[in-house]
Amino acid sequence: MNKDTGYTDIKSWNYAAESPGGRVMRGLIAGPDAHNVEAALRHQGLIPISIRPATNSWFTGGRFAPSASLQGAALQDRDIANIAAQLHELLLAGIPVLAALRFAATCAPRPAQRAVLQELVGQVTAGNSVSSALRSASFNIPQFVVTLVEVGEATGDLGGQLRRISAHYESRVALERDLRGKLAYPAALLVLTIATVLFLSFGVLPQFEGIFTAAGAVPPPETVLA
Repeated sequence: MNKDTGYTDIKSWNYAAESPGGRVMRGLIAGPDAHNVEAALRHQGLIPISIRPATNSWFTGGRFAPSASLQGAALQDRDIANIAAQLHELLLAGIPVLAALRFAATCAPRPAQRAVLQELVGQVTAGNSVSSALRSASFNIPQFVVTLVEVGEATGDLGGQLRRISAHYESRVALERDLRGKLAYPAALLVLTIATVLFLSFGVLPQFEGIFTAAGAVPPPETVLA
């Protein structure tokens, strides 16, 4: 039992697991021991292949060591989706909220994600709820997120609300990616059309002027303009 936090020490574990589709997934997960980590992976529908302690610890002398904050930064949709998904998985594994926030901060792939999680760690350590910490955060947190987290805390289903938040923003990211993919072809076609028109106007048509001049004929207006 950790004297500072009052809960069983949580360790970080590197894992390799097979997904239902047969793809091997690797990552970092938190848990008190390998048995609990295996159970958490199987609960997610994964078949554990290997589980071993991570070489880096997410505690520094039993306390979290935050890095510099990116105050005023705006979180992107993928940031919110990633944070909500990871916290949901950690809470689903039975890890306390504060420990989940600390662990997620060490695993965050982007500086903005780490900074907002570190800020939440400080607020929750001081006794604030997650929703109030989000409401007073220096980051631009959407009201939609704050409201769902507040509902989750009031109903005792914070993990479920985090899953809803993650699904919502993942769908937004997927829609944006799909729109970019569908607009890529028309954009490329437009550029090619403009390039073709410019080539014909300034590269091909002027050559006909010499032909008409040699024949003693008046060139068409398109050739003269070119």
